[in-house]
Formats: sequence, structure tokens, C-alpha cells
Amino acid sequence: MKRIFINISVIALISTLFASCLGNTNNSLGKPDNPSIAPFVSLTLKNDSAKVKGVETAKFVLKYQQPEMILVDGLAINVDSLIVNLDSLPMGVRVDSVVANFVFGQLPSAAYAIYTDNYEKKLLTGNDKDTLNFMRPVVVQVVSYDEKHKFYYRIKVNVHKVIPYLYNWVNTAGNIAGQNIDNQFATVFDNKFFYYINYNNNEFLYNANTSYSGLNNASSQLSNLPPSADLQSIKFFNNKLYLFSKSDNKIYSTDDGYSWAAADFSVSGYTLETLIMNYKGKLWGIAKNATDYYSVFSGDGASWQIGAALPADFPVEKFAAVPNSNHTGNPKAFVYGGLTKNGAESTKAFSTEDGLQWISFQPLKKYPLLSTGMSIVNYNNTLLMFGGKVDSLFVQVSVDEGFSWNKADTAAIKLPPEFTLRTYQTTFVDEKNRIVIVGGKDSLNNSLSDIWTMKLNSIDWEK
Repeated sequence: MKRIFINISVIALISTLFASCLGNTNNSLGKPDNPSIAPFVSLTLKNDSAKVKGVETAKFVLKYQQPEMILVDGLAINVDSLIVNLDSLPMGVRVDSVVANFVFGQLPSAAYAIYTDNYEKKLLTGNDKDTLNFMRPVVVQVVSYDEKHKFYYRIKVNVHKVIPYLYNWVNTAGNIAGQNIDNQFATVFDNKFFYYINYNNNEFLYNANTSYSGLNNASSQLSNLPPSADLQSIKFFNNKLYLFSKSDNKIYSTDDGYSWAAADFSVSGYTLETLIMNYKGKLWGIAKNATDYYSVFSGDGASWQIGAALPADFPVEKFAAVPNSNHTGNPKAFVYGGLTKNGAESTKAFSTEDGLQWISFQPLKKYPLLSTGMSIVNYNNTLLMFGGKVDSLFVQVSVDEGFSWNKADTAAIKLPPEFTLRTYQTTFVDEKNRIVIVGGKDSLNNSLSDIWTMKLNSIDWEK
């Protein structure tokens, strides 16, 4: 009788030790409250060896998924419970040999890891002794304390396939023009790529499809724009491109990108300076009388009205403007840098809600460093500012609609070694959600006419 009691005691002790290593949410020395269930509590990972790094940061939760049918012990089982880390591990972390510690509640009698690609079943013993390969499809089978019920959990360990928030750069076209480019502008219009170049006092036009690579073999043609036209002030509005010409006080427009029609400015006593932006259903620009500068606007591109006098220190050329999106439900537009009417560099930023009243403000941090020849795009709910005279600070970013800026994270926006730092480039976002950077001037004022694209990586997963 004594020997039988000892055997029973040993069996009970082994059972208790096994159950405790799998975890317990109740009294670990007594019968669980509900011996017929075995709920998931937690999963933690540890390094198996020096070759496996970074897995400890994975945080797992229980999710429900579309039921999947698997065969276990010859029976068809519906598995709808998923144990997964929602915040994926960094790219490159290995999960093919990882110590996994599961905790299940209510003192389960046993738990097994099942590789469903080859039906390989492995008893889980806990205590840092279970090394699993999460590159293979894994299901965990848990047997309840009363050994009458089985529960199944699909396990998924997410690892980034790419570095998230990394911008990929691609050089799609080399320099296609010579070194005597005075100014230039590029855009996608009517599903075609147009590249306008002022070359030796002649306006040339290059055209190619939106792969951009075709420009290396594209032929140029003369446009009928005036040679002195500031090409960088071209704006899109009402399915046309528009340009102010200071030399003849005319407004030029095109609906095909090739032929430009000229019209006289409709307000007497004022001369045209430049266009600012397309904002709130109107095209906005700058005009001046004998002494002062004013905003001007049009709802159709033909009839123009004088708006309000601009602040004395408002830039009148070589600025960067962006009609910002309404992230907060209250649209604003911004102008940064440029030259004032006295030829001084502007160190202020200006914002407007109606296009008429412009308010100057100093950005909240030391950035942006303002200059001339910058360009701005709105991309992925972030404003990106490119160029300016500060070559070492080619990209600056704002995540709060332009009120404060920071130097770009060089780990995410890493300039390729062959990329030439520049200013006066054209920058826009195309239909494939790529930022396109075209031409500009290098630090020695040499002309560039190459084309680069950059795109934010999508966040993919690997199992």
C-alpha cells in the first residue's frame, strides 16, 4: 500500500511540474476552476544561440482568423485562433531556431507543437527547452486538465521583409541636356511626361511616357514660350498648365502640353510677377503696381482679380509653395524661403487659409533651414522639402502640416552615393505614388537634367 501511494505521489508531482511549466492562472497546487478549458495566456521568445538575435521584443496577442481546416491525428479540425505579434520584428531577425515559452491557463495536461507542412508533432515541456522553427507553419494543440478537450492555436511570427519607412531611390534617366540650362520644369500632364528646358535662350520640350527612361532617347522640340519665362512657376489648374510671363505681361496656358496660348493680363495698372499655387478652386499669383505687390486670383484662368496687398517681406520669386491637405479639417497653404522684393533671402514661413491674408510665422524648431530653389511635396501624410542652398540638408520633413520641421532621418531617406545634391530641382508625386526629382543645379551651379524616383517601401511580412 505504501509503495502504491509513493507511485501515485510521484505521478501527481510530475503532472504538477509539467502543468506549471506550461503556466497556470489558478491555484497551481489544486484542481483548476474549469478543468475542461485551456486558454492561451502568453508566448515569449528567447534566443536559442548567438546566431538568433532580437526575438525577445516580440509581443504576442490572441486574434481570431478565418477558420482554416487542418488534419490532426487523422481528424479534420477548424482552427480560428491565431497567436501573433502585431508589431513585426525587424528585417533580418531569424526565427528558424527560437526558444518558445507558452503559458496556458487552467493547468493543461499537455501541449504539442505541430508543423502542419509535414505533420511533425513535438511535445512542449516548457522551462526554456522548446526550440521551434517559426519559418514553418505551426499549430499548437493543448489538452485540457481533464484530458477530454483539445484546443488549437495557429502561431505566426511576423518579420519585416523590407525595412519599413525606407525610401527606395532609382535613377531612371541620366543627364539628357547640356550645361547651359537656365531654368527647367517637369510634370506629368495628360498621362505624358513633359520636361521644359530653357537652353541657350530657347525653350525646348522633351516628352516621354511616365517610365521616364524614354527621355534618354527622346527628341526635343521648340516650344512657343518666351525665353525669359520662369518655367519653375508653371502650375496645373482646370486641366491646363499656366505660366505668368513678366517680359510681355501675358498669361500662357496649354491644354496639350505642346502649344501655349497667350492672353493679356485683364487688370490694368498691374504687371505679372509669378504664380503661387492652385488652392481652394482658384489659381493664385503675384502682381504689382508701381510700388507694392498683391495677390491675384482667378476661378477660370482667364478673368483675374486683385486680392490683398502682400506683406512687405513676402517672397516674390524662387520660393517653395504647397497647398497643404486638410489633415485637421482646416486647409492651409504655405510659402517658404525665396527672395523678397528687395532681393533679400526670406527666413520666414507664411501661411494662409483663404489665399488673401498671409501670416508669417517662425517654425517651431531650428528647421527648416530656408533658402531659394526648394521644392515641397505632400507624401504619405508628410511634407518633404528638397534642396535649397544647404546641400548637406537636402531633405527636411514635417509631420504637422508644415508648422514644424526636422532634418530627415538618414536611415529612412538615405541618399544614394551617386545622387548629386542640388537645388532648383522639380519635384512631384506621380500616378505610381513615386516622388520624382528632376534636374536642378549642383553646388557649383552646374546644370543637371537627370531623373530620380523615390518611393516609400510597403510593409510586407514573412512567416
